[in-house]
Amino acid sequence: MSTDTAIMATLFIHGRQLQQWRLVGNTLSVRMQRRAEQLFPLSRLRRVIFIERAPGDMRYLWKLLEMGVGVTFMGSRGRLIGAFNAPAIESSPLPLLAERLMHNSHLRDWLADWQDDQVRHLERDITLQLREQAGRCRHSLSEDARDWLDGLTGALLNDVAAEYQLDSAQRPARCLITTLHRMLLPWVMVQGRWWLRHRPAPDVQQCCQAFEAFSEGLENHMQRLLLQLELRADEWL
Repeated sequence: MSTDTAIMATLFIHGRQLQQWRLVGNTLSVRMQRRAEQLFPLSRLRRVIFIERAPGDMRYLWKLLEMGVGVTFMGSRGRLIGAFNAPAIESSPLPLLAERLMHNSHLRDWLADWQDDQVRHLERDITLQLREQAGRCRHSLSEDARDWLDGLTGALLNDVAAEYQLDSAQRPARCLITTLHRMLLPWVMVQGRWWLRHRPAPDVQQCCQAFEAFSEGLENHMQRLLLQLELRADEWL
């Protein structure tokens, strides 16, 4: 279980080690096996991710969402079970853009060209990272590590996309989110290989820690992609 150092943090809770969780006022209290109680102010939390097992007592879920804290459940090997997102505050044209992508071939052609440009941008970052890694990353990522990084990327992207009113439960939005996910995965795997370079067979907790190490940069890419799409949406709406 860990949080990043940003003002708005993501809290990973490994369900198999969880003994108790509860809300005390506007603070989340968590007790893990063989650890002292930890307290997390809700004002600093953006999302809580329960991994591999849901907590037995779900009465506090409503309060988390009411306070604007999203909740995600992930199963084995990074499989996304489900997510609850706090509602987006501002309106966005992206849901309508996603809907029109389903029916407008010219818009899909435009999106494909836009994707090519964005992939080239990401590839520049990847090339720089690979140069830094040269001779220092002796192990390739294990299949389990790739699955967890993939799943955690999807969970974060769903969270960020929800801020733009893209609901992954709706097919048009899900198709657009899936497109962005595929674009970002090569970048994610290069980062994961670097942060897990000393762990040839990382466990779930180590994968989460590695993901946290580069999650701010990943979210910056997600925000940039979604903002660009939002700005360009006016051309088609």
